[in-house]
Amino acid sequence: LIMAPNTSVRRSRRSYGATQHSSQHGWERAVVDNVFVERLGRNVKYEAIYLRAYETPTALRTELTHYFQFYNAQRRHQTFNRKTPDAVYF
Repeated sequence: LIMAPNTSVRRSRRSYGATQHSSQHGWERAVVDNVFVERLGRNVKYEAIYLRAYETPTALRTELTHYFQFYNAQRRHQTFNRKTPDAVYF
């Protein structure tokens, strides 16, 4: 849960001339960014972690390394018009 700064903090910022400019700054951006992190976490859990029982933390770490390589290089994303992140950014 992400909450807005409390009133006393906002008053202090105003007294020093600090303002919140747009949705790309501050807690509003954190909420938007959190959506992407939550989606990634869900994908990792349902596509990699929940599918297997890992014997050791090293085995889990190895599988996550392979999963993120797959996620970036081979898995097509609806957000990127069915392209991979590597195809979009590199």
